[in-house]
Amino acid sequence: MEKKIITEEGRNRVIAACADGDYHQAIMDIVYNDWNAHNDALLRSLSKNGDETPVFVGTEEQCREYANSLPAEERKELRCELIEGEVYWGRHEMLANAVEKYGLAFKTLVQLGNYNYQVCNGGHYQYFDNGYASDGGGCFQSHDPECALHHEMIEAFNDVIMKNAPEEFKEALRRGFKIMSKFNITVDEERYVDEECDECSAYGTVDCQHCDGNGVVEGDDGEETTCPECGGSGTVKCSSCDGKGMVEVDNENYGQPDNLKILEKLDDEWYEQDEQFMTALNAVAKKLILG
Repeated sequence: MEKKIITEEGRNRVIAACADGDYHQAIMDIVYNDWNAHNDALLRSLSKNGDETPVFVGTEEQCREYANSLPAEERKELRCELIEGEVYWGRHEMLANAVEKYGLAFKTLVQLGNYNYQVCNGGHYQYFDNGYASDGGGCFQSHDPECALHHEMIEAFNDVIMKNAPEEFKEALRRGFKIMSKFNITVDEERYVDEECDECSAYGTVDCQHCDGNGVVEGDDGEETTCPECGGSGTVKCSSCDGKGMVEVDNENYGQPDNLKILEKLDDEWYEQDEQFMTALNAVAKKLILG
């Protein structure tokens, strides 16, 4: 079944909540309040290690209060788990709830608000690194460079935003859309990289140990002769790098974004017009709510 752009419940919730004319922020608040309320109400069980029978069942806050009422030694023995059937919402579930209850416009407007806040706070790299562009978790996790959520937002922009935009705000929206459409992530796919050999300082040779780098050795008769190990050069091929001067090491940036300079340029483009874009976005939200 095709999802509505906005539901009556969504429209009524915003009208009731919006007293200052910031319709876009009211939509953000409603969706996030639903998210927090769902996760705050989830029930967890506290059990002692090795014992399946819960000693306490309640919300996370209630479990914390109960645990804090116990002696420290007893607290250490407890484990906390969601009870069977309880499902924790991540960003994906939060957005799915927004679509189901309030319509596609709520999801798209929340995503656009996330995009603007993240980019203005730390650039497009932060937007990706905190998980807002991909269908996954938050910061400190690996994120899919395909950026599925970002592309969903881009695909919905014309149908949800532009079709409902007042004429005088369309140009600002187009400028912002052009920038958002350029965003993509490319990753460093080199598992190994070359770096200078520490043993030979990248020269590929080291002092000959047999002659201490002099190129000659003293024979049994006390006469100096050409060193048989280095042929008189005083140096031999470095065994650490096989004479190449470089060694192959793990690439610490493997799998990480490698188009940061392009993203920084995109940041600058966004900062030149973000205020006009967000003003236009609020005008769209107002029109969707009030008609």
